[in-house]
Amino acid sequence: MAKKKSETTEKKTVKKKPAKTQAAQGSSGASSGRNKPKTGAVMVVGGGISGMQSALDLANSGFKVYLVEETPSIGGRMAQLDKTFPTNDCAMCMISPKLIEVSKHRNIEIITNADIIKSEGEPGKFKVTVKKRARFIDSSLCTGCGTCYTNCPVQYKAYIKND
Repeated sequence: MAKKKSETTEKKTVKKKPAKTQAAQGSSGASSGRNKPKTGAVMVVGGGISGMQSALDLANSGFKVYLVEETPSIGGRMAQLDKTFPTNDCAMCMISPKLIEVSKHRNIEIITNADIIKSEGEPGKFKVTVKKRARFIDSSLCTGCGTCYTNCPVQYKAYIKND
């Protein structure tokens, strides 16, 4: 059976990881009926604007999505811009709704400050090892107020990765 065009393009940016008890049978679309529930999960690598949109599309399709980002926050380069070309629109005005939607979506788990150590398996059945770097704060209690930064006894430059 022929694969859908959208499935072949997704495989370039998304690595599939099956559920613990079943293989990702419902993820192919061509081999299963439309009424079967989706099984398994997907992993989107990169939390920029395209990674966030991919995660939202997959999560709205019923998949559990793991959004893995190397830096401490999602948003990518667009979150660092003031205006966008050619319309001169405010970049944060465009990206803010996506940031909120991704963070509130029940099918998306955001894993920031993390590196992919190992990926093994075959298409449709992956096992990925992700290493999370320490944050030195309890992220469940963090409100983003910045008090911990001002009260920290050790002063470092802010994390900005230059390419």
